[in-house]
Amino acid sequence: MIRTRPLLWGMLLLAAGAQAEGRPLTLAYNVFPPWKVVNAAGEPAGPYTEIVRELARRVKQPLAFLPCPIARCLAEVAEGRADLVIGIQNAPDRAAYLDFLEPPFAAPTRNALYLKTGTRTPLTRYEDLYGKRVAVTHGARYTPEFDSDPHIQRDLSPNIVGSFNKLSAGRVDVVIVNELHGEAVSARPEFAGRVVRAPLELSAVEPRKVGLAKRSPYHALKPRLEAALASMVRDGTVNRLLARVED
Repeated sequence: MIRTRPLLWGMLLLAAGAQAEGRPLTLAYNVFPPWKVVNAAGEPAGPYTEIVRELARRVKQPLAFLPCPIARCLAEVAEGRADLVIGIQNAPDRAAYLDFLEPPFAAPTRNALYLKTGTRTPLTRYEDLYGKRVAVTHGARYTPEFDSDPHIQRDLSPNIVGSFNKLSAGRVDVVIVNELHGEAVSARPEFAGRVVRAPLELSAVEPRKVGLAKRSPYHALKPRLEAALASMVRDGTVNRLLARVED
């Protein structure tokens, strides 16, 4: 499991805060390989991280990182204690506290489903999920159909590693996870050979966007942030950063 270094995180926040009056523009940061990771030096890294770094640079604002699991990240932006999120799907309940910046920076992602190796029950149609215990990450969204389906038996985990631990131990039947995130985690030594990807995929509907907290003290920057994001999409910066993991 990737662990952050608390001292370094604190230094990132304090150093950025020293550059601006009040607190700096803050990204609520849930580790989400391969897009949002912590590198060997203990620093935030990955394509999504670099997209937000460049966005902050173009609007001439220092950037800080607030590490948190996804559910707490959402609580932080809801209260205005953090300003930005990335890699968080738009959903009706999130519209109350988040503005999703235009334009989208990438097409929707796909969700993969994993089974325990040796499982004989097929998982090729959506209806095959019925009657199965499906591990989901607390605070995550997948597709509108899946998220609102009362027939899905959901089992909450704080993160995807917890979901895969449950699957490998036989405590759940299925794990749903963002496609590339699932590839990264399922390849870890403790899961290799113990879990297998099913043929079924569920594609997200919403294109990928950066979220801005409505209660953020930086909310007035929204037009500048959207203009900067549009320029990053237009000049190919976003595609170059995403290509590091998506090609």
